[in-house]
Amino acid sequence: MIRTEAEAAALAEVAMDAGVTPDDLRDLLDRIRGAPPLDAEGLPFAPCRVCLGRDFWKPAALPIEGEGWRCAACVPPPKAGGRHACSVPAGRAP
Repeated sequence: MIRTEAEAAALAEVAMDAGVTPDDLRDLLDRIRGAPPLDAEGLPFAPCRVCLGRDFWKPAALPIEGEGWRCAACVPPPKAGGRHACSVPAGRAP
């Protein structure tokens, strides 16, 4: 866990030296924070691994199946623009 700005700066410098861009880092963080597990059809099927949220979204420009889903609590959707939405039911499946 990063505890100080100095630690964050040191990690950013190492990443830059390795050719990782800030956009790559943001994308990775988004994936870690809000990407849900997907079923065989490419739709979220379980709560968010970080916050246990059950509502997910992805940009409408992406196909509904597959990667790109984000937890609405961890990575809130933009106010403008279309999006797909999916909710995972609470409780266990029969």
